[in-house]
Amino acid sequence: LKDDDRHNIRFEVQCKRWYLNKLLHEHEWEKNDLYHLWDKNIAINIVMNKIQQLIGTGDFYTLASAEFKLKDNFNKKKAAQLLDLLKISLYPKARRPWLPEIYSRHQEDCSAEYVKKNLLPALNKVGISPLVIPAEWKVDRLDNPAHIMV
Repeated sequence: LKDDDRHNIRFEVQCKRWYLNKLLHEHEWEKNDLYHLWDKNIAINIVMNKIQQLIGTGDFYTLASAEFKLKDNFNKKKAAQLLDLLKISLYPKARRPWLPEIYSRHQEDCSAEYVKKNLLPALNKVGISPLVIPAEWKVDRLDNPAHIMV
């Protein structure tokens, strides 16, 4: 790699036929007229939407750093719920799209729908991604790459 390439992050959005059909319908494009996907603004919107679905809009924190921020912004019960959700994201198979379902299996009184409508938006509101930095990385916080894309 060249020195300039070491600091690049590459995002790809793989589009299945149903997703392309959705884009054609949303933008009222003619069938098979995918030339519009090369438009910079449309491409950025598509990638940003996928980034938000996968990693959220908040920055990445260690559990310890997130805990301080949660305690400053929420009551004790809500902060504990959010911290429990973040702990689950450290499991190897607990990635963002499946996080609500995994969390609801561990918490009897909490549905996946509640996680999607209340807990994940609460994290986004205070700028915390639902994906946690492992403590062994020796970094307390990383900016969300979505911030530098626009």
